[in-house]
Amino acid sequence: MILLFLGTWRNTLGGVVSIPLSIFCSIICLYAHGQTINATTLGGLALAAGILVDDATVEIVRYKAGLVSSIEVIDSQRTQLAGEISLTQARAARLSATVLLVRALGGGW
Repeated sequence: MILLFLGTWRNTLGGVVSIPLSIFCSIICLYAHGQTINATTLGGLALAAGILVDDATVEIVRYKAGLVSSIEVIDSQRTQLAGEISLTQARAARLSATVLLVRALGGGW
């Protein structure tokens, strides 16, 4: 589907490589912080991967149409990455707080 939309293998390869790479890095970060993969975590990963592909696709199409310069594309991708990092950190903090709350209330995993 991405190939049909973008039209070239080069652009498609970027999207196809970025999805597994971002999920792999997220799983490594979860493991490093002692978090488990549950339904909430998987849902967050799916949402983040979808946003990543959508935004990258839109920027490439805008660049190919001549609507923006390459500098604007790079700047928007940098801003997007910073936002995704902040979002990931906030979600990790929320999940950690949930686990600590359950433990404090007497539950255990």
